[in-house]
Amino acid sequence: MALTALRGKKVKRKVARAKARTGIAHVPLNSFEAMVNYVHSEVPRKEIITYNKSYAKKHFKNLMNCEEWVFFKPTITMTILWKSTGQEFPVKWDSERALNKFKSSLEKYQRDTNQETPGMRKKIQTKSPTDIIKERTSDFIGGVEEILDHWTRNESYSIFDELKKIEAPYIMAKKVNDFYLPLRNELTELVHDKTSDLLENYSHLSSKDQKKYLQFVDDIISDSDKYMATKKATRAIRKPKVRTADKQISRLKYLKESKEYKVASINPLSVVGSYRLFTFNAKSKILSELISNSTKGFEVSGSTIKNVDSTESREITLRNPDKTLPLILSNTKRNIDKVWAELTTKTRTTNSRINSNTILLRIFDK
Repeated sequence: MALTALRGKKVKRKVARAKARTGIAHVPLNSFEAMVNYVHSEVPRKEIITYNKSYAKKHFKNLMNCEEWVFFKPTITMTILWKSTGQEFPVKWDSERALNKFKSSLEKYQRDTNQETPGMRKKIQTKSPTDIIKERTSDFIGGVEEILDHWTRNESYSIFDELKKIEAPYIMAKKVNDFYLPLRNELTELVHDKTSDLLENYSHLSSKDQKKYLQFVDDIISDSDKYMATKKATRAIRKPKVRTADKQISRLKYLKESKEYKVASINPLSVVGSYRLFTFNAKSKILSELISNSTKGFEVSGSTIKNVDSTESREITLRNPDKTLPLILSNTKRNIDKVWAELTTKTRTTNSRINSNTILLRIFDK
């Protein structure tokens, strides 16, 4: 019955669709612009890494002991591809500079991680804490690289939160910070100086997106700075007079951490005996500098800091705490004075009371 029913009817044959041609094997090399756009949109991350590793193996044999993410540089893939055609590069594209920077980045990674070259004999040993941190750092940066690949879909990404989530040590945050500083500097040069070869490298991004990308990378740097400051602040300290200090701070109310401004209080024990204390009220946005007038330094009674020089101490309201606080946490006393002088709000005398909204930012022993 079924065969009879089908007789006389035209059967449509399914035509298999040809698979879209992607990857380096199908890159168009008749136009430099077409090649650049194709690599950005059609070549998978893994293939870019493999292609660049192949080039490095041929030209920089002693620089192969690097993590895979170090080889993920699409601009290098473009440079190698176009160079292989023998055609001239656009005036704005400095191919030699790009390849030299690639080699330098491999050298820097191996120098920083102190890895062995292939010809060196590897020692069989258990992993040290330093090795474990190196591995964790490499894995973490690999994850950040994935985020950067699709940064427009990850604009709410916070590296501060990610570092905190895994309780990353200070040295790990610093290595992440150091790794992305060159990229931030390059993007700053792109946006502000509009260097010709960089404009060509980032021609796939509009001027507006270039600025957004710079801001995204800048946030990675500033958030890792804040995380490092938090780790330094909460680092355990030696307490020569534990009992006396413990008694003094037993009733001290202060804010341990501000998630809004990504800062944390130092150990309050370190305030006792110090000579200069910076505090920040997270509610009123008031930055205070307390200076001791005693050779013994500060003492604490309840919620009051004692032995404070009221004429030398000062406070100021911050318009932009996110910008100012990292400078207070990282600079010398002299440079802090310069930062303070550039603030546009009025400096006032301050009291020495601490409350539950107050972050104990930083102390100086002199």
